[in-house]
Amino acid sequence: LSVILLSLIPEKKSRYLLPVLIPMALNTGFYIEYLFRRFKELKDKRETIPVFFNFGLIGFIGIAFPIGGYIFLKDGLAGNWFWFVLLSLALFTIGMFMFRNLFRRKIASVFYLTIAFIVAVLWFGLPLSKAITINPDYKPFSELHAFEEKENIKIYEFSGMTPELIWDYGEKMKILKVGEKVTIPEENQFGVMVSENNHENFDNAFSNYKRERITRYDMNPKGTDSRTHKDRLYRDLFIVTKK
Repeated sequence: LSVILLSLIPEKKSRYLLPVLIPMALNTGFYIEYLFRRFKELKDKRETIPVFFNFGLIGFIGIAFPIGGYIFLKDGLAGNWFWFVLLSLALFTIGMFMFRNLFRRKIASVFYLTIAFIVAVLWFGLPLSKAITINPDYKPFSELHAFEEKENIKIYEFSGMTPELIWDYGEKMKILKVGEKVTIPEENQFGVMVSENNHENFDNAFSNYKRERITRYDMNPKGTDSRTHKDRLYRDLFIVTKK
């Protein structure tokens, strides 16, 4: 429950989760060891159904990936067929063996196959990341840190950040416009991230300042011609200078 609640906080730090994950990992290890010894003897459905559901779901994903993966990634598979075929064969094979051993209640084999599933995704799936992200203008918020250091300026958010942007940036960014009040930074030059629907408000708030648009940071996995391209996932970076 603690992990779920902490996961709902987008600006959390990994150090907050660590004290919770360590005891959870210990408890999970003891539970898996218990299943290794006793799963074949278990008759209570309250104990067996969660196990069948958990590992069965992983096995189903592996078996369904060749078809489901193609439907989802077909627009970006050009040049990535080699890795897609390897990943499909690996996951399908692992999924079949998982169901086979699950029905035989060989939970140890099923558990090790789950590890093999994760390894296969890492080895063969990571090269497919380009097939998922086909936005030619993709630019993550995490790159803002390098820009801040290079230009030696502080960057602010004009009106509000979404959880996805906070997560990628790694920390909260000070917001200048809260309600109808706009806070003007004290620096002579600073950066401001502006959403598409706040350009007019930004221009009005800094009408007496020099404003220069530098670039757009776009976290959308699809391009602007896609229906899934969302305004909330991109910001325009402006450099504001006092006249």
